[in-house]
Amino acid sequence: MEKLKRHIKVGRQARFGASIDIRAVNEMDPGSMPMAETFAALAIDDSRVDSADALLAFAESRAEGLAALRELAHSPRLTSLQGRVAAATAMVRADDESGLDLIVDLASDPGQDDDDRLGIVWQLIRLHRPRALALLDSWIDARAGGDLWFKAALMVVETDEAYGIARMKAIAGDLACPARTRINAAYVTALRRDPRGAEDLVRFARDPDVEERLRVVTVHLLAELGHPSARTVCDELAQDPNLSNRGRKSLRRLPLAQSS
Repeated sequence: MEKLKRHIKVGRQARFGASIDIRAVNEMDPGSMPMAETFAALAIDDSRVDSADALLAFAESRAEGLAALRELAHSPRLTSLQGRVAAATAMVRADDESGLDLIVDLASDPGQDDDDRLGIVWQLIRLHRPRALALLDSWIDARAGGDLWFKAALMVVETDEAYGIARMKAIAGDLACPARTRINAAYVTALRRDPRGAEDLVRFARDPDVEERLRVVTVHLLAELGHPSARTVCDELAQDPNLSNRGRKSLRRLPLAQSS
């Protein structure tokens, strides 16, 4: 226990590294950046989070461990993003719900990488907190961050299949969404054995307003699913006089289209 307590202490060198403002250094003296970045990087040590978490196992050190987790979770210059999430998660498991607020704040930060944000939400899901689904829903509704919102929809499917598939059906029918996204949503729905998904794919493959490349891809998806309309839809598209040679060759690669 004493070794764990010593390990969570932030030493003088780490404090110095954590005090460095990289942006300010870059503005004042760009030549000092390599050294400043080195000292700042040395201040970050996620093993402190592991030690603080371990202290929770002992009644006499629980309060100290929890206090250390709170400090580390709120110290981006001492703890990496993953470490901060781990610290906040340990807080929640120790019945400190303020950790939940921090996890939501970190996931909501648009300055973070999309995959990191989704990973943080996954931690909320593992904690069985309804705020995870609410956050994913908000990203989907706002069509946030490029592909972030659709990845969020995929995560909803994995979390609550019935609700997630309902959202995918809505996306497939949303004319404001790009055709590629709508086709992807229909395909996800079809993979979950909901007939609406394949029906939407057939509709997209037959839609002359959809880009040719996407129509051809959709036929390939129908063939992959083994849908009974795949051959008919393929033949219809192959007979389109406006179909490019490239699209025609792609359709011929399908075993079911050999007669076309």
